[in-house]
Amino acid sequence: MPAEPAPALDTGACTGAGGRFRTTVWCLPPGNAARRARELLRGLLSRPPFAADEVADLEVVVTELATNAAGHAPGPYELRVLYDRGPGHHAHGPDAHGPGGHGPDARGPGGHAHGPGGHAHEPGGHGHGLPVRVEVVDAGGGAPLIERLLRRPFSAPEEVEELELGGRGLRIVGEFTAGRCGARRTRLCGTGRLGTGVWFDLPAHPPHL
Repeated sequence: MPAEPAPALDTGACTGAGGRFRTTVWCLPPGNAARRARELLRGLLSRPPFAADEVADLEVVVTELATNAAGHAPGPYELRVLYDRGPGHHAHGPDAHGPGGHGPDARGPGGHAHGPGGHAHEPGGHGHGLPVRVEVVDAGGGAPLIERLLRRPFSAPEEVEELELGGRGLRIVGEFTAGRCGARRTRLCGTGRLGTGVWFDLPAHPPHL
């Protein structure tokens, strides 16, 4: 978890923000959402401070989320990454409203929400800060049930509703992230439609002095 709680990824994730936190959004292709999400995450975390074993586990997590989204919910699908640029970054001007700020543009900070297969920025772009949270968003519902399944012990017997929502994969997400995950209703950046986001926090790393 970041030292300061990261803001909730919601409608503000799609708009300009000049403060400490910023979000970048990629559209995931419907027929290849899991592989694209995995590639993007690997690129983002392929440098220090993230270790190879951490990256391998997080690739499993994002693969499960993207597979679940594409298999159980309507598209479009998005991958969002929240960056922490440190406490020295502050909002300036009339359109900057702090973490996850709400400006006039329906665009990801520093980029755009494009059509299927598009991207806002390639991973590892300069000036973003440290990635602290990842979210996969779809146009479906069921956030309260997903949230409950994320908290369900891995050893508990499966239920019918779990099989319908890919519950075993959600349990893997909860297990691999040590419970640093959740689900919420949010709006897709590309369309503005109401959907569901399932997020997980990245391992915390102290800043380099």
